[in-house]
Amino acid sequence: MGSKELEYNVFVRRNWLRSIQICIASVITTVVATYFQARSWPSYYYIESMKSAVVIPLLIAPIASYYVRWLLRRNYRLLMEVERHANYDDLTGLLNRRAFLRESNQQLLTTSRPAVLLGDIDWFKRINDTLGHAAGDAVLLHIAQVLTKTASNNCLVGRLGGEEFAVFFQWETLNDARRKAEEFRQAIEGTPCLFEGKSIAITISFGLAIAQENNTIEGLLRRADTALYRAKDSGRNQTLLAA
Repeated sequence: MGSKELEYNVFVRRNWLRSIQICIASVITTVVATYFQARSWPSYYYIESMKSAVVIPLLIAPIASYYVRWLLRRNYRLLMEVERHANYDDLTGLLNRRAFLRESNQQLLTTSRPAVLLGDIDWFKRINDTLGHAAGDAVLLHIAQVLTKTASNNCLVGRLGGEEFAVFFQWETLNDARRKAEEFRQAIEGTPCLFEGKSIAITISFGLAIAQENNTIEGLLRRADTALYRAKDSGRNQTLLAA
């Protein structure tokens, strides 16, 4: 269960308890008010008034509290939907550029050996031109799924725009960073995308930037981007390390 789903379930339980509390408070308030108002009345009217003081809130309060709870739940879902659109790419479900930059900059403060892998799908325009944009969308979604499946729990995976993807991860040695980067490239190369009964072979070029002192995520991405262009110019389907 994701953190957002857990947060939502806690929200629902809390509001259910509040609904019960509202019902109980309504009954107690009405009974007390009726008691002080009707205690000098004849016993018949006093008893009938007290009955009404119990029955009417028990009928009205649940309906009113349910309606309020429904409004709160609807508003909460709307807020979650707004947050999803603000932070996640609609097609792939990955972090969008803004969210990736924000989350990566935060992790830079706590990660001892961070690195950024910036990738661009090889010949993506050719896929769109020959097979159509629906096939291109299927490839983008497929790449996102492969990257997510290959990534470890402490990785951040984002789609920065178009056919460009980024991975923020932690490494132990330089060879370890290169090995992880190659795992992503090989996973994509070894997993063709199936679209309408066709198998679409995909490769991707990566630029790998190892964090240096006082690096920001923007600086890392610039260095990774330079290495990515070198990878494209020197044959594609490879991972090159930034200077």
